[in-house]
Amino acid sequence: MKHAFDTYLSRFEGLKLQKLREMQHILESALPEAEACISYGMPAFRLNGVLVYFAGNAHHIGFYPTSSGIRAFQEELGPWKYSKGAIQFPYDMKLPKGLIKRIALMRRNEVNGHRKKKCVLTTNQSISKTYEAKIQKLEPALRDAGLAKPALRALIDHDINTVRALKKLDESVLTSMHGIGPSALRIIKKLLHSRS
Repeated sequence: MKHAFDTYLSRFEGLKLQKLREMQHILESALPEAEACISYGMPAFRLNGVLVYFAGNAHHIGFYPTSSGIRAFQEELGPWKYSKGAIQFPYDMKLPKGLIKRIALMRRNEVNGHRKKKCVLTTNQSISKTYEAKIQKLEPALRDAGLAKPALRALIDHDINTVRALKKLDESVLTSMHGIGPSALRIIKKLLHSRS
């Protein structure tokens, strides 16, 4: 039976193919319940949303565990080049199997946690009422800026109750919050600009 990654991997050969297959097997063993798929043109593992991606590049494997995966393991990434959402594993270096597995498991737990939080909110009226009460206590400029309820709940979960507290928050933390999407970011940037 053809694997979801076969067509993508057929473009590679030799050491590159060997390393990409090794990455595939590491992630399959870490995430046996996840579905293998192609997303944004890259091999990915999905479970209630995409957990991680990987891709073959000219000199390295790109591993894309999202910004939260990078932040959580930043202190362990010393030997490799990395950015906000990607880690580069050169083909001529040994893949850090344990680290890759831990990052993948962290992403699985993170995505499952978001799913549970959403389900609890829709089924538990007391939690919903608690959020409503906390939204009413937000600084009016923040509460009335036009942010949707998921974005307001995300800010509350991170103890952001005023525009001043919001200004102190690093944008990378903001963009990683569940409930803060592109439209919420635009509103927040406009609000911060108007208050500077």
